[in-house]
This record gives sequence, C-alpha cells and structure tokens, in this order.
Amino acid sequence: MLFRTALLSLSSTLLGLAGIVAMGSQSGCATRTTLDPDGVSVIRTYQFSSTVADPQPAWNPANYQVVVRSLGGFGLMQEGQGRQEYFESRENRPTFYPVWLNRDQFVFGPQRNVSSVSDGRVVAATDGLTIVAVVDNGLKSSVERAPFAATGYRPRVGGMSVYAQVEDKMIVVNRDGRTSDAGEGFYPEPQSIGEGICWQETPVFEIDRWTGKPPRGRLFIRWSPGQVTEIPGGCEARWTPQGGVVCTVLRGDPGPTEWWSGGTDVVFIENGASAARLIAKDARSPAPHPREPLVAVADAANGVRLVSLREPQASERLLTATGSGPRWSFDGLRLMTIESRSSNPGATGAANTGANANDVPAVMMIYVLKVSPGTL
Repeated sequence: MLFRTALLSLSSTLLGLAGIVAMGSQSGCATRTTLDPDGVSVIRTYQFSSTVADPQPAWNPANYQVVVRSLGGFGLMQEGQGRQEYFESRENRPTFYPVWLNRDQFVFGPQRNVSSVSDGRVVAATDGLTIVAVVDNGLKSSVERAPFAATGYRPRVGGMSVYAQVEDKMIVVNRDGRTSDAGEGFYPEPQSIGEGICWQETPVFEIDRWTGKPPRGRLFIRWSPGQVTEIPGGCEARWTPQGGVVCTVLRGDPGPTEWWSGGTDVVFIENGASAARLIAKDARSPAPHPREPLVAVADAANGVRLVSLREPQASERLLTATGSGPRWSFDGLRLMTIESRSSNPGATGAANTGANANDVPAVMMIYVLKVSPGTL
C-alpha cells in the first residue's frame, strides 16, 4: 500500500513540475529576461552539520526540507526551525543515495552495487531499495519504512518509475511495483518529465568487473527511441528543465581515489541534433537550475561556480571558493554545497561516495539567493 500511495503522490508532483516547465516555456517572450550568473546574489547563508563525511543530501521537491544519510540511518533537516532529526534504518542499514519520490516520500539503497561472498563470487547487494514515508506536523517528524525493491543501487526517479543499478544491468520499478530489465549499462539518469534517459558504458566510479572496456567509456543519451547521442568520457549526466543534458567529461582515466584527478570539464548538449559544447573548464558535478538555463558546477579548486548555458559566450562567476556537490532547491532560490572537513575535500559530492566513512563529518552550506528583478 505504501508503494502504491507513493506513486500516486509522485503523479501529483510530476503534474506540478510539468506546470512549472510549461509556465517557463510560455513566459519565453520579449518581456522575459533569462537568469544570468551576475544576476544572482547571496542574501544570507546557513548550515547543517552531518554525522558522516559524505551526507549525500537531497532537497525535497516541494519545500526546503533536506534528507541526508547518517550513521546507521538518515536525517531530516528543516530550514527556519533549526530541526535536525535522525532516524535509524531497518537493521541499522546505511542509507545511500536518497532520492525523493514526492514531498512526503523518498527512496534509498545500499552503499555498494555488489559485494563479495565467502566463496569469492561477486553478487548484487541484497539490501535492495527502501521507501520511507515522512509525516511532519510542524514540530517533529515521524517516518514509516517499507521494502521498495529486492535489489537495486543508486535509485533515480523518472516519470512514474524508479530506475536503479543491479550489477551491470539497469532496472525499472514501475507503478505496479514490478521490476523489469532496462538493458546493460551503468548509472541510469532518466528525465523527470519525458522519455529521455542517460547511462554510462562503464562503471567509472567503481571497479569494472564486467565490460573489459577502457575505463572512461562513453555516455549514452537516448533522447527518444532510436535517437542516441554518444559522449566519449562522459559521466555525471543531468537533464536540464529545457530538455538538454549537461555532463562531466573525463580528460584522463579515473583515479583510484579521486576519479576526477585526471582532469574534467563540463559540456552541454542541447538536443539530439546538437554537438557537445564546452561550458566549464576544469569542472565537474553539474547541477542544472530547476527553471533557468543556468548550471552550478564544482571546480578543480573545490569551489562552486555558476555558469550560463546561453550562447555564444557562456558567462560564469564564482559563488564560493569552498565546497563541492552543488544542489538546487525546488524553486532555484537555494543552492547547497558540501564543505568537507576531511583531508580529501573533493570527495564530498563525488559519485563514488561512501569511501570516506571514517573521515571527518562534512557540513552542508546553504546559500539563500536573490535574483535581479525579472530574471525568474
């Protein structure tokens, strides 16, 4: 019942998101000004502490609540109330890659895609995916947990389904709770509204036990059935609200601890007929603004930059000299970064997270933003 209720609520959330996108498209007339990096200023900042080195925070799609992973479970943070509530997961399982289905429910999975058993075989993680329903009365939260899928790693929401990884295969959990095979590949990144999906040819962020191909591999962007773009060395794909894709491109093979150490850039692919265009040199972890052609990226110096997607000259500005793993709130008026207190500051926000579980807990910094009149 919890699973079916989640998907019904997800439908309502997607309708709301579709309305936002539609309004943005309809407002694209002569009186509308596109948001530019220089039109963004910081009003104030606040922060949440965490209990782990890589909290993997995720904004609620309807408000300023944040879910984070914590030691033996997860935490819920609420802006303006100073609330940091922590909950244990079932059997004290670690919570990894939490992602919201809607304003009241999120899904999380295991730390790793696979694990080794006593006879040396490598098998899919058995923890599977868990769904959590959150009830918040304004003073405190209560949660209800339930199994979501028997297997699955790094869940992502696309349309009315949840995509996840199982060994070298991608799976889809549909509205009826049934799991189906989505083909070979790694780290599916579905479009939240639409039929597009991205995936990687090789598991850039973990040991490749399956393909035998060069480590960097290719990123595949399927815009629609039969229309696919390939990006050599592409990873960390994210869909823009306008239907394009931004991604990180590896210039060298991924490093053993810092996968980005060989050099990375961020490119933008506007549609299936467009070539990849460089928008940020020495950058990674792109986060598209939820409404505007603007992207936040982490740079090689462990700062965060704002980059415009407009042509012919993409403008940019440095938002903060410290932080990584940028994440926008649902309305684009908050930007979160992760500030590491460890000896490996770039690790927070990386896709191969969880490797620094014994390191110093990170801090989540939230920038409350103001935009120039008429830019949103």
